[in-house]
Amino acid sequence: MDAGPPLMGRRGSRRASRIWLWGGAIAVLLALAWFDGGEEPIRAISQEIPVPEAR
Repeated sequence: MDAGPPLMGRRGSRRASRIWLWGGAIAVLLALAWFDGGEEPIRAISQEIPVPEAR
């Protein structure tokens, strides 16, 4: 009978920890960007641009 997949060794556990750590760091950065985004109103850029006369 098949007993299923072997238990993760020390190396697999360390790799899983790194994946969770990076995933958590990315999630925190995205949450901060979402929360902090839009604090300042976006102002329209209004500036006169010289346009040559059409002939």
